[in-house]
Amino acid sequence: MAVADGHRLDSAAERWVELRAEDGEVIDDEVAQEIVHHVAALAVGAVRTGMSLFCWIC
Repeated sequence: MAVADGHRLDSAAERWVELRAEDGEVIDDEVAQEIVHHVAALAVGAVRTGMSLFCWIC
């Protein structure tokens, strides 16, 4: 995620929404994009400081 551009992140958010919808869960498209972009920003910060990032979504 740290090297993904905005289009790629938006595509990932869109796919996430689709996958959750298959299980009957509704996630707003804008909320999904915001979450994905925020997690990507955390990944950029982790890479920049030589750290790593682990994310588990339940």
